[in-house]
Amino acid sequence: MLFTLFLSCAANLLDGVAKTGIVELGEDQLASFLAERRSTGQPFFRNGLPAFVAFPPNCRSLQCYLRYDGDLSVDAVVDWMATSILNLPRILYYSRESL
Repeated sequence: MLFTLFLSCAANLLDGVAKTGIVELGEDQLASFLAERRSTGQPFFRNGLPAFVAFPPNCRSLQCYLRYDGDLSVDAVVDWMATSILNLPRILYYSRESL
Protein backbone atom coordinates (compact mmCIF):
# COMPACT_ATOMS: atom_id res chain seq x y z
CA MET A 1 0.00 0.00 0.00
CA LEU A 2 2.76 2.46 0.95
CA PHE A 3 4.70 1.65 -2.21
CA THR A 4 1.61 2.19 -4.36
CA LEU A 5 1.16 5.61 -2.76
CA PHE A 6 4.83 6.37 -3.39
CA LEU A 7 4.56 5.43 -7.07
CA SER A 8 1.38 7.41 -7.62
CA CYS A 9 2.94 10.49 -6.00
CA ALA A 10 6.07 10.23 -8.18
CA ALA A 11 3.94 9.59 -11.28
CA ASN A 12 1.79 12.65 -10.53
CA LEU A 13 4.90 14.84 -10.24
CA LEU A 14 6.17 13.55 -13.59
CA ASP A 15 2.79 13.79 -15.36
CA GLY A 16 3.17 15.58 -18.67
CA VAL A 17 6.97 15.31 -18.49
CA ALA A 18 7.60 11.57 -18.51
CA LYS A 19 5.55 8.44 -18.99
CA THR A 20 5.57 6.06 -16.04
CA GLY A 21 4.63 2.43 -15.71
CA ILE A 22 5.03 -0.63 -13.51
CA VAL A 23 6.37 -4.07 -14.36
CA GLU A 24 4.96 -6.69 -12.02
CA LEU A 25 6.97 -9.76 -11.04
CA GLY A 26 4.27 -11.82 -12.73
CA GLU A 27 5.73 -10.53 -15.99
CA ASP A 28 8.79 -12.65 -15.30
CA GLN A 29 10.52 -12.36 -18.68
CA LEU A 30 10.51 -8.56 -18.68
CA ALA A 31 11.32 -8.33 -14.95
CA SER A 32 14.28 -10.68 -15.32
CA PHE A 33 15.50 -8.78 -18.40
CA LEU A 34 15.49 -5.49 -16.47
CA ALA A 35 17.21 -7.03 -13.42
CA GLU A 36 20.93 -6.82 -12.82
CA ARG A 37 22.98 -9.95 -13.52
CA ARG A 38 25.34 -11.90 -11.31
CA SER A 39 28.58 -13.21 -12.82
CA THR A 40 26.73 -16.50 -13.33
CA GLY A 41 24.12 -14.74 -15.45
CA GLN A 42 21.37 -15.13 -12.85
CA PRO A 43 19.13 -12.06 -12.43
CA PHE A 44 18.98 -10.29 -9.06
CA PHE A 45 17.81 -7.00 -7.58
CA ARG A 46 20.73 -5.41 -5.71
CA ASN A 47 18.55 -3.22 -3.52
CA GLY A 48 15.55 -5.52 -3.50
CA LEU A 49 12.28 -4.43 -4.95
CA PRO A 50 11.09 -2.00 -6.15
CA ALA A 51 13.73 -1.44 -8.82
CA PHE A 52 13.49 1.62 -11.04
CA VAL A 53 14.69 1.79 -14.62
CA ALA A 54 14.16 4.51 -17.19
CA PHE A 55 14.64 4.99 -20.89
CA PRO A 56 16.09 8.32 -22.09
CA PRO A 57 14.12 10.34 -24.66
CA ASN A 58 14.54 9.12 -28.24
CA CYS A 59 15.76 5.73 -27.02
CA ARG A 60 14.36 3.01 -29.23
CA SER A 61 16.35 0.08 -27.84
CA LEU A 62 16.13 -2.01 -24.68
CA GLN A 63 19.92 -1.71 -24.36
CA CYS A 64 19.90 1.99 -23.42
CA TYR A 65 17.91 1.83 -20.19
CA LEU A 66 19.34 3.33 -16.99
CA ARG A 67 18.94 1.88 -13.50
CA TYR A 68 18.22 3.97 -10.39
CA ASP A 69 20.27 3.02 -7.33
CA GLY A 70 19.48 5.89 -4.96
CA ASP A 71 17.16 6.46 -2.02
CA LEU A 72 13.55 5.41 -2.39
CA SER A 73 11.97 8.78 -1.80
CA VAL A 74 9.71 10.73 -4.12
CA ASP A 75 12.11 13.69 -4.21
CA ALA A 76 15.13 11.51 -5.01
CA VAL A 77 13.39 9.57 -7.80
CA VAL A 78 11.94 12.72 -9.39
CA ASP A 79 15.34 14.45 -9.15
CA TRP A 80 17.03 11.45 -10.82
CA MET A 81 14.42 11.39 -13.56
CA ALA A 82 14.73 15.12 -14.23
CA THR A 83 18.52 15.41 -14.14
CA SER A 84 19.77 12.03 -15.40
CA ILE A 85 17.07 11.00 -17.83
CA LEU A 86 15.62 14.28 -19.10
CA ASN A 87 18.87 16.32 -18.74
CA LEU A 88 17.05 19.17 -16.99
CA PRO A 89 18.99 21.48 -14.66
CA ARG A 90 18.74 20.73 -10.95
CA ILE A 91 16.63 23.26 -9.07
CA LEU A 92 17.68 23.43 -5.45
CA TYR A 93 14.92 23.87 -2.94
CA TYR A 94 14.36 23.29 0.73
CA SER A 95 11.49 21.23 2.01
CA ARG A 96 9.28 22.47 4.78
CA GLU A 97 10.70 19.79 7.09
CA SER A 98 14.31 20.90 6.57
CA LEU A 99 13.56 24.54 7.35
